[in-house]
Amino acid sequence: MNKFFKYLTKFFTSYLKQQKGCSQNTILSYRDTFKLFFRFLEKNNINIKTFDIKDFNKEIVVQFLDYIEENNSVTTRNIRRAAIISFCNFILFEEPIVIENISNIFSIPIKKGTHKVVEYLLEKDMELLLKQPNVMNKKERNDMIMLSTLYETGTRITEFLNIRLKDISFEKPYFIKVTGKGNKERIIPLMQNMIDLLAIYVKENNIISPDQFLFCNSRGEQYTRKGISHKINKYVNKAKNKSLTFPDSVHPHTFRHTKAVVMLNKGIDLLIISQFLGHELLETTQIYAKVTDEYKRKILEQAYFEKEQQDLPDWLTNNDIMEFLE
Repeated sequence: MNKFFKYLTKFFTSYLKQQKGCSQNTILSYRDTFKLFFRFLEKNNINIKTFDIKDFNKEIVVQFLDYIEENNSVTTRNIRRAAIISFCNFILFEEPIVIENISNIFSIPIKKGTHKVVEYLLEKDMELLLKQPNVMNKKERNDMIMLSTLYETGTRITEFLNIRLKDISFEKPYFIKVTGKGNKERIIPLMQNMIDLLAIYVKENNIISPDQFLFCNSRGEQYTRKGISHKINKYVNKAKNKSLTFPDSVHPHTFRHTKAVVMLNKGIDLLIISQFLGHELLETTQIYAKVTDEYKRKILEQAYFEKEQQDLPDWLTNNDIMEFLE
């Protein structure tokens, strides 16, 4: 085994999991990066069996990243770069003799691209969406509680799907514990009415095992991202003809974006929102500060088209957001 394969094997089997404590999603993303890297080498007639650590240099990495960008976004390019930089950090201490090559790879900059538009709903449109399920029907009542939880917690879809019964505190202080990026746990506070809905859901669906996933399909299997998207689309199709501002499509991550924008427009400090969302860097949360003016503009534009709406269940509204966060 040449040194490149030797260090790559150790990188995955020891360094990422045991030393850095990376999540399984991160490890799989890094794995995919090097699978693509080897395909790139083969495409360029470079024998991967003889490719050694001394051949791993800035030139080959830049060519690989350019190859990735041919059919992907700048964001994807930067994700692949991050995996390679992490590997370089590892081999720098394992093989100091290649320090010049590795230092040159470190100099490859993150590429700037166009910022992706943050997709979110106006608060009234989110309320409209959550009113579409028929709560007199058990199946749709389950859907309403699932989508309400997705919105109220502002979780990433992976975090949401992995919630188990043991992660919920049904006693004060009410909260849900989730595991986010980098295996970092965070506590998300819940309002009384949201916890009441979850208690109903747990009872009606006979969820009794602490390790049982909270949200499962009719076969008792953990929901997938595709399954949740299907649920969302069902009610989006009902809601989009009832509001002039309702978009044609809504994704699971739209719930998270909407929660952040609504919190910001209620005057919640960016630092609190950042902690609520589980962002490692405050700069990540800054994207929401840039959309608040657009949010307010949409509200004003629709002011003359507002129709009288029914009173909403109080679990959908919470004016005293600071009390809720406390």
